[in-house]
Amino acid sequence: LLLANHRPTDPSFQDIMQIKQNANRAAALVRQLLAFSRRIAPDVRPVDLDALVAGFAERLRPILPPGVRLEVQGTPDLPKALSNPTQVELTLGHIVANACEAMAGSGTITLATCRIESGDRTAMGSPSGSVGLVVTDTGPGMSPEMAARALSPFATSREAGRGVGLAIVHGLMKRQNGTVALDSRPGEGTGVRLIFPAAQAERMHHSSIRPD
Repeated sequence: LLLANHRPTDPSFQDIMQIKQNANRAAALVRQLLAFSRRIAPDVRPVDLDALVAGFAERLRPILPPGVRLEVQGTPDLPKALSNPTQVELTLGHIVANACEAMAGSGTITLATCRIESGDRTAMGSPSGSVGLVVTDTGPGMSPEMAARALSPFATSREAGRGVGLAIVHGLMKRQNGTVALDSRPGEGTGVRLIFPAAQAERMHHSSIRPD
C-alpha cells in the first residue's frame, strides 16, 4: 500500500524499499535463529544439491542488491548429499546475506557444488564419500584472527561485514551431520565450504527428495 503511493524515482520510494529489505532480512534471521535453537535433529535424506542451488539462485537473484551478481557452478553426475533441503537453504541465505554486507552491495557471489576426494582433509570419512557446496564472495576477506573465530557464537566483524558471525551456519550444518570450513584472506574474499555425507545408493532408491 505504501509503495502504491510512490513512484520508483521518489526518494521516499527508495527509503520504503530499504525498510522492506531490512524487515525481510530480520524475519529471515529470526527463522534461522529458531531453527538453530531447536534440539530435534532435522529429517535428512538424499538431496540433489545442483537442483537445490539452481532453484535457490533463481528465487534469490531478483531480491539481491543491484550491484551483486550471483553465479552458479554445478557438477556433472554429482552424488546426492544426505542433508535437509530447508536447512541447506537457510544456511545459504545466511551466508549470502553476510557476503552482500561484506561486499557493501557490490561484487560477485558464486555458489559451486563439488565432489570431495577421499584424500581431502575436509572429507568426512563417510563410506559413500562426501559432497561439497562452496560459497565464495569478492569482498575484502577476513584477517586470520577473525577467520579463526568466525564460527564462534556471537563473533562479529565490522571489517568483514560478518554481522553476528557464522555460528548459525555452524549450528545448522552440525545438525545435519555436516561440517563447515572457511577460506579467507585480506583482499582476496571469503569462501565458505559446506561438506555433507554422500547418500548411500540403497537409501536413494527408497527416499524422497521433496522439499520440506
